[in-house]
Amino acid sequence: MKQKLKQLVDISGNKLLGNPDQISGNIQEIQMGPEFTFSGNTMSLSIDLNDLDNISTTLSVSKDESDSGKILFYDYDLDKWTTDDSVTHGNVVINAKKSTSGTISKGKPVYLVGIDNDIHTIEEANATSSSTMPVIGFTTESIDDTNVKYIITFGKLIGVDTSAYSVGDMLYMDVTNGGLTSTRPTGGGSNIQQIAKVLKSDATDGQLFVFNSSSVLGLPNLGTDKIWVGDVNGIPQEVDKSTLGGGGVPTLNNGQLFVGDNTNNAQSVDMSGDVNIDNTGSTTIQPDSVTYDKMQDVSQASILGNETGSGTIQEIPIIEQYLSTGSLTSLLDDVSNWDVNNDYVGTTITGTYQGQSHYNGSYWFTAVDDDVWIRLSEIPIIEQYLSTGSSTSLLEDVSNWDVNGDYIGTTITGTYQGQSHYNGNYLFTAVADNVWIRLIRG
Repeated sequence: MKQKLKQLVDISGNKLLGNPDQISGNIQEIQMGPEFTFSGNTMSLSIDLNDLDNISTTLSVSKDESDSGKILFYDYDLDKWTTDDSVTHGNVVINAKKSTSGTISKGKPVYLVGIDNDIHTIEEANATSSSTMPVIGFTTESIDDTNVKYIITFGKLIGVDTSAYSVGDMLYMDVTNGGLTSTRPTGGGSNIQQIAKVLKSDATDGQLFVFNSSSVLGLPNLGTDKIWVGDVNGIPQEVDKSTLGGGGVPTLNNGQLFVGDNTNNAQSVDMSGDVNIDNTGSTTIQPDSVTYDKMQDVSQASILGNETGSGTIQEIPIIEQYLSTGSLTSLLDDVSNWDVNNDYVGTTITGTYQGQSHYNGSYWFTAVDDDVWIRLSEIPIIEQYLSTGSSTSLLEDVSNWDVNGDYIGTTITGTYQGQSHYNGNYLFTAVADNVWIRLIRG
């Protein structure tokens, strides 16, 4: 400032004002600049910050609301104290430069690459990879790998193209380098990060409010047939679902089942055998597949069924209708086990059923109820007419008859009253059992 004042005041005469060797002399003339004003015996100095050699601001002569909050700071490249629209008391900025050759234009979201001589290095962000995320801020002006510029990490960014959006739109990091989108990115592996809100929609004078944007909204999008699986450190890793189960889970075709093998890994197999299952889970027994050896074993002389009409299937014994031999028939055949009225009085009979029967040549035995038996005497079936046989030969032998027509031959047996025989000449009739008469044909 001292140097500037010397430029404002011009002293002419035989001595210079400010010379340390000045002892005496007269100041003949002082030329004052417009920064000095006089009022009576009072001199006033009026200067602006921009009048100073090492200060250069962006403040306009006529100030307005847009100048509120601007901060005076030192710029190394300018070697001056200055102001910038991006550096205000409401914004947070960092110094940065591009990490590789080239240029990043103003208003681009960037991620942090590293640091070079205490200067942050950045590149344009891209949501398709975690290596180009997360967004740490936006470029406030065009930036290259040589000149250090400002990256706004929080606050208002002005003078950018926001014409593609509406006021209030929330902007995400897009899947293109330095791109923005108002819709959440899709596709497997896309990192999801909201980074700004549109304050003004305009092609050249648009405004964004940049968030504290260092965090990604949870896990990124997940690709088709991918799942998140925690690793040994508890950190989720994206894996293909086919890699699960150690040996892998194969594709399951229509009608197949997963079955664990001897290494406890699931394997897909086709249904086979007696039962089939469809893709709805319905099972059906296949035709002709259930053979006798696959059915439940039953006791001898039994069948499976139900005697009550409903309920559980049970064994039903098969009753042998006719008893030919055995301990039971011995009891029946023993005449001492029957009284004169043909009622059974012997040892109790068990294990027999109504309807069973037995015949020993003399009697018919019938179970009229379970283990209840009766005995019936044999009633011979009599052949009414005798045509041939030993009896007819005796009857036809004329020597066996006397003159009175009485039978006098060998005794006839096994014939019954009412039987008859005819030999063309005589009619023979049994008037009683084994008692015959002969009638001459008239």
